[in-house]
Amino acid sequence: MNTEQVLFALIRSVICDETIQDEVKADCTPEMLESVCDLATKHDLAHLAGHALSKLSLPESEPLKIMKQAAFQAVVRQVKQNYEYINVCKVLEDGEIPYIPLKGTVLWEYYPASWMRTSCDMDILVHEEVLDTVVEALRRKYQYTN
Repeated sequence: MNTEQVLFALIRSVICDETIQDEVKADCTPEMLESVCDLATKHDLAHLAGHALSKLSLPESEPLKIMKQAAFQAVVRQVKQNYEYINVCKVLEDGEIPYIPLKGTVLWEYYPASWMRTSCDMDILVHEEVLDTVVEALRRKYQYTN
């Protein structure tokens, strides 16, 4: 198997809850894992590959460590984002400000686990005329800055 095939097999195992085939396990050499790690990192998929690989009994290597760490960091990041999302929604609801969450915050629920959908921001649509009010409310309540 080539790098792309191994990476896709690992991602499938996580997203589709499939068992990793013996052929894939056999190809998870330290050299292959280095290539997989590079490709997965390039496409922000190292957390998924790391989660899949953590289920295998592979000898520790630097690429394996990097991908397992990416999985852990994805969970932590999603927990933090969810906390902030709840805070923002509370401010908007308390201020009776209509809003619509967009993109990543909406898509989390369609993944097997919310941390699998990585994101570094939240997109929330509000009417332009209340934007200054929203910014000030977030600054006052949570010391957010823009």
